[in-house]
Amino acid sequence: MMRYSPSPQKKPTTGNLPDDTFTEWTANKGCYPLPTFCYNSSAVNAIYLSVLSLEFADKEDISSVKSEFALPQEFNGTSITWTSNNENALFVSNGKATPHTDNIGVNTVVTLTVTMGSSSRNFMVTVLTSRAEIASFDKPYAIANEKLTASVSNTEGMELSYEWKVGDEVVSTPDNYTPTEADLEIFITVTITSDDNTIQPWKLSMYFSELPVVYVDTEGQVPVTSNENAIEAHIRLQGNTEFNNSQYWYDGVTDIKGRGNSTWSESKNGGKKPYKLKLDKKANLLGLGTKGKGTNKHWCLLANMIDHTNIRNELVHTFSRDIGMEYPVNSTGVVLIFNGEYQGLYELSEHIRVGGSRVDIFDWEDTADEITAAIGADICASNAALNEKDVVSDLEDIMEQDYTWTTTRKVAYKGTEYTIADSSYTGTVPEFTGGFLLDMDFRTEYPQYAYKLSPHLRQSLAA
Repeated sequence: MMRYSPSPQKKPTTGNLPDDTFTEWTANKGCYPLPTFCYNSSAVNAIYLSVLSLEFADKEDISSVKSEFALPQEFNGTSITWTSNNENALFVSNGKATPHTDNIGVNTVVTLTVTMGSSSRNFMVTVLTSRAEIASFDKPYAIANEKLTASVSNTEGMELSYEWKVGDEVVSTPDNYTPTEADLEIFITVTITSDDNTIQPWKLSMYFSELPVVYVDTEGQVPVTSNENAIEAHIRLQGNTEFNNSQYWYDGVTDIKGRGNSTWSESKNGGKKPYKLKLDKKANLLGLGTKGKGTNKHWCLLANMIDHTNIRNELVHTFSRDIGMEYPVNSTGVVLIFNGEYQGLYELSEHIRVGGSRVDIFDWEDTADEITAAIGADICASNAALNEKDVVSDLEDIMEQDYTWTTTRKVAYKGTEYTIADSSYTGTVPEFTGGFLLDMDFRTEYPQYAYKLSPHLRQSLAA
């Protein structure tokens, strides 16, 4: 069956359509093949919008926009319209979006809404300021009974005024505020205005907690609705007095999806959602890595809906380290702010997986990443029109879903088969032997235990 990729940047071009459910399929240009009745239904506009993508200037993306970019005006013959919720930062006119980088004092997230008929979709575009006046706090996180100061660089000669709020309550008007313990677990914001009416106000915000804070903002501010298909998001970690080393904080792109089986099912009844993260690059979040540098792309945000104490996991992890288990998991409590909204107490945890800093058996996924980087570069070297990042991402999905390349030493991409030995990959693909991971989910709707095999074990058994 054809794989479905949730990212609007990635459209599958090869695969087999099911022949046992629907008798008629339609493949419209730029869209995924779908049963024809979908295109004949009221959902057709939503289908078109789901695959719509934006093209930005070289070295820019949706999280860092400085240059004008085009806005599609029609899709498959149907007209579409665009609006911006902040035209001071991003002006929409005549099929173009123009960032006014000199109008904003801080990098500003703008909601760009595209509408087709009764359907709409939001793109969260971050416009980068070009002004020399940058607003900032003097501390990366707030501490009770210690002064927190806001300032704006390069504003000599300007008269600035400040309004501090804790939640919705105005608490201070000078350039600083000293939070108290009564302010814990609330947003602290400050709005800074200039006597120059042509300059837009600066606004700074942070969540005040004694725990580290994880901020996640999904593209389009959409919720996570699947534990299979990931969506792209921006993630930022805010430390605290315990986790105060900034080299272990993270500010960048991640894929995010739901996590778990029983816990994900629990969340469908209105509870907190558990999440699985795949960072854009390896990192040692909050220094939790267990071996060596401990960097990894894969992390978890556990909701602990079944554990009302919120300490069972960490207690067992600590115990396993104390008795000398070889692969203990590190984790710590954090506050999650998801799309600007408080979600509660979560557990940031290493993801149990193969890796030098996790379960130290041969890492086939790591090898796949290295091979895809080489083959992707080779493909794009012969076709300058391709986006190397998208090609590599597509190859990663293919190789992590189908491990036959470990024995055939070949990878199929868009109808062409590439031999690993003929690529620019300089490593060696070993024989497929060694250990594997076995997961067990004991809270299921069935009376017996449910086991899930890792890709490594599935491939070994298939062989």
